[in-house]
Amino acid sequence: MKKNIGGIRDLKWPIGAVVIVDVVKEMSAVREAAVVGIPIVGIVDTNGDPTLVDHVIPANDDSVRSIKLIVDNLEEAAQKGQKVADKVAEEKREARKAEKEKAAAQKKEKFAAKKPAAKPVAKKVEKPAAKPAAKPVAKKVEKPVEKAAAKKVEKKVEKAAPAKEEKKPAAKPAAKKVEAKKEPKKEAAEKK
Repeated sequence: MKKNIGGIRDLKWPIGAVVIVDVVKEMSAVREAAVVGIPIVGIVDTNGDPTLVDHVIPANDDSVRSIKLIVDNLEEAAQKGQKVADKVAEEKREARKAEKEKAAAQKKEKFAAKKPAAKPVAKKVEKPAAKPAAKPVAKKVEKPVEKAAAKKVEKKVEKAAPAKEEKKPAAKPAAKKVEAKKEPKKEAAEKK
């Protein structure tokens, strides 16, 4: 049993193809490969049935030299094919990797375009101690008494300052002072 089946355990699945030298002698292997769906490459002599084989190689399956020539060419072709398959697989892996990176970059760009620009983090700046709020300044309302006092001050300033105008008699300014004193009293009486 090990002699007939022992090599099957060591095969790497999925199997690309099976090469059968004598189709008549190895009919069980041909049937098993056909059931599993493995392609069959077979050397078919005049006594074999070519309908069961997928890829027929018409040759003498009894001659050692013909079998060696065919198997050596198949081995060479399989090695070249394996190198090409490895190269193609590597190119596909690189293409998939580049495609994933491109997709990730596009996704990142779309996300960045949808998301508003990040606001810069504001640093906390310590403000100096706030000055106490200024008290509202009430407008000073001039009272009639204050107006009269202001007029008196103006008149005193006029007397003290030398004027180029004609000098008036001293009696007239004194009369104005008396009138100025009376005006505030009149206004205060009217307001009450």
